[in-house]
Formats: sequence, structure tokens, C-alpha cells
Amino acid sequence: MRRVAVLALFALASVSCSAAAAGDPSDSVTVVLFDVSNSTGTESVRKRYEETFAMVLDHLRKAGGVLGADIVDANPLAHGRLPINETFEPCTITDNALECREEHERQERKVLDASAAILANESLGTDIFGALSLAEQFFEAYPGAGDRTIVLLSEMVQFANGMRLWKQKWRSRRSPPK
Repeated sequence: MRRVAVLALFALASVSCSAAAAGDPSDSVTVVLFDVSNSTGTESVRKRYEETFAMVLDHLRKAGGVLGADIVDANPLAHGRLPINETFEPCTITDNALECREEHERQERKVLDASAAILANESLGTDIFGALSLAEQFFEAYPGAGDRTIVLLSEMVQFANGMRLWKQKWRSRRSPPK
């Protein structure tokens, strides 16, 4: 009986330690890009942005991960600084549930305040490709990340600024050039 109890405690300790180790927040990196062009300035569009962003935060609260977010306007590369850059640690069995919940609430308030500041902007144009370059730079800061997610909140009108999109050959960075 004593051996069974010792083995059970050992198994519980092993599971607890591996669960904490497996929950490395930098394994999952998410970038949210907010299009603030004039066509997205209506209250209904911005409300949908807020609802979608709340779903992203809900996921990060439960699973943990790194969140970066920035504005999509006429020239995001000129001022891209990712005003939202937050790491959400998942709560584990060894954490104090109250402290963990309070930390998540503090992080969410900080992130929601920053997203409100982003959404207070308006722009005459949209450079989606520039914003995607910002996301790429953010992802490069986490080379070991397994899951990488881009959430692009936009009505997706892109002016190509002289780029001939129909002639561009898009390929994954992982695929070898032909």
C-alpha cells in the first residue's frame, strides 16, 4: 500500500512538473493587426474588432502565449512599434488561482487600454503588406515558437502602391526557390 501511495505521489508530481514545463507561453505567438482606415471607422466595425479581440484574449488567458498587436494604416512600417506586446502565462495546478486570475485581469486591462488607443486612430489608407511585415518581424523574435497566428481585423481593401500583384510569385519562406 505504501508503494502505491509513493508511486501515485511521484506520478502526480511528474504530471504537475511536465504540465508547467509544457505551458511555455513563447510556444504560441499571436499578432493582431487593427485596420483603422476610414472605411473601418463605423461603430459596428469597431465593435466587431473588439469582440474578435476579446476572443483572442480569452484564448490566451486559457492557453497562454505571446501577444503582439499594432495598427494597420497608410504606412505601418513608418511607426510600427507594437504597442501591445504581452506574455500571458497559463495558470497551472501549482499556481495560486486568485493571484493568477488577478494577473490575467491586470494584463487584460493593460491590453484593452492599448487596443482602445489603437482604435482611436483613423487613416486615409491601408497598407496590409506593410502590416504583415511587422507581424513577420514579431514572429522572428520568437524563433522557437510552434504556433504562429495572425489575426487581421480589416475589410481587406489593399492599394498595391505600384506592385503588380498578379505577377508576384508568392511562396512560403520554407519552400526552396525554383
